[in-house]
Amino acid sequence: MAQSADSELRRLAVQRIGAGRLPCDSAARMWGSQGTGAACALCDHAIVPEEIEYEVELDGKSARPTLQFHLACYSVWLSVCESLQEGSRR
Repeated sequence: MAQSADSELRRLAVQRIGAGRLPCDSAARMWGSQGTGAACALCDHAIVPEEIEYEVELDGKSARPTLQFHLACYSVWLSVCESLQEGSRR
């Protein structure tokens, strides 16, 4: 992924997490399957059948118990959540 696209995804993740639109809850389970056309929880683009859809089942505290992501979007979301959690421990 190009650095500018990664930076844009990071900015979007921070914005959505801060606004409460995207949780940072721990994943209870995660799996991948063929894309179903569902909207990615981070970028809002459809995850088409030619792509792998990563489904993240959260630990039960979230109003959105399952999130769907593209791999790059999942990686950015996870990284941002980890950074925010580390920052809150300081």
